[in-house]
Amino acid sequence: MKRNYQLLLLATVILGGSYSCGNAIDENFNVKFPESYSVIYSGKGFNGDIVLDMTIPEDTVVLMYANYGGIVPLKQDVTVTFSVATDLLETYNDLNLTTYQLLPEDCYSLENNQVTILHGKSGSEPMSIRINTAGIPGPGPYLLPVSITEVSDTSIKVNEKLRSAYFVIRGSYNENPFTTDFDRTDWAVLSCSSFSAIPQEYTPAELMLDGDDQTYWGTEFSPNRVAPPHVTIIDMKKSMTVHGGRIKSRLEKNGNMVNNGQAKIVTISLSNDNEHWTDAGTYSLPFEKENTFFLNYHTSGRYLRFSVDRCYGGANSEFYQAAISELNIF
Repeated sequence: MKRNYQLLLLATVILGGSYSCGNAIDENFNVKFPESYSVIYSGKGFNGDIVLDMTIPEDTVVLMYANYGGIVPLKQDVTVTFSVATDLLETYNDLNLTTYQLLPEDCYSLENNQVTILHGKSGSEPMSIRINTAGIPGPGPYLLPVSITEVSDTSIKVNEKLRSAYFVIRGSYNENPFTTDFDRTDWAVLSCSSFSAIPQEYTPAELMLDGDDQTYWGTEFSPNRVAPPHVTIIDMKKSMTVHGGRIKSRLEKNGNMVNNGQAKIVTISLSNDNEHWTDAGTYSLPFEKENTFFLNYHTSGRYLRFSVDRCYGGANSEFYQAAISELNIF
């Protein structure tokens, strides 16, 4: 009987009955000014970053909702306006230690940026965001911050932590759309951190631009074993928009890959004056005879700085020396 009595008492308190000696709990849980707890927020704000992996080109639609939460039901219809908040990019990058670029304006559209939460309801009809990767300048990633910018009933607060949703768009190519490599005929190597100068194995950086698979840029191994990074600066003679490159490893005479010296991690930078450089990204490459990489963001410049930061010494090890047969840029 004692257990049943306790359960009955607990149920009465939760449901607001009057069985106990205390006062009943009203429909607002005895909270003073219950309307002050009402908030509008973005439903996608709960999800953290919303990552969209898309091929280039691809067209897709994602949906967003405005939501209402609080102690009292919504007593009137509320219209909520969404906008792309470009000003949030810098703050986002600072907080997340990223260098994302904004998704270009011509790659997205908010097809109905005003939605309505009907009275008595907690969610709106969906808002459509159309994203098209056909025009993105490189695989990215790109950021699209979408925020609540206006609420028709200004007495209802917006939950600041859930005001915005962050879409991260990461592109990829099913095949290389840049089929023509740049003409390297007049290119010149301006500097090179190291190469082998011994007569029997003279391997300057110019040899990775000569079109001959049997020659290669080989960094110094005697009398000193020079460790990476191995850096060379190339004058392409005019400003070029670079989309990516192809790196061919040193080959044996039979065409097989030499088992060490392949570029494992490379960094690309571009400049128009050989003094002020734009970082075009660092890229990890598989252990292959030839690798193609795409710049995260298409970058322009006359001068190309090519840095081999780490080298393979076989598939599962590393090596101090770089040996690169050809470097093509597209």
